[in-house]
Amino acid sequence: MQKLEEKMEQLQLWITEKEEQILSLEAEFYDPKIYSNETKVKALNNEIRLLKNENNHLKNNLEKLEEQYLEMMDE
Repeated sequence: MQKLEEKMEQLQLWITEKEEQILSLEAEFYDPKIYSNETKVKALNNEIRLLKNENNHLKNNLEKLEEQYLEMMDE
C-alpha cells in the first residue's frame, strides 16, 4: 500500500511539473513579438499540445491508482 501511495505522489509531482511547463510556454504568447515568427508559434503550440497529452495520460494513470487505493482501503 505504501508503494501505491508513493506512485500516486510521484504522478502528482509529474502532473504539477507538466502544468508549470505548460503555463510557462503559454506565457510566451503574451509577447506580441512572437507572432512575427510563425515557426516559433507552431513549435510552441505543438509543445503545449504534447505536454497536455502527456499530462492527461498521467492524470488517467493517477485516477486508476486512486481507484486501486480506495479498493484496498475497503478490503
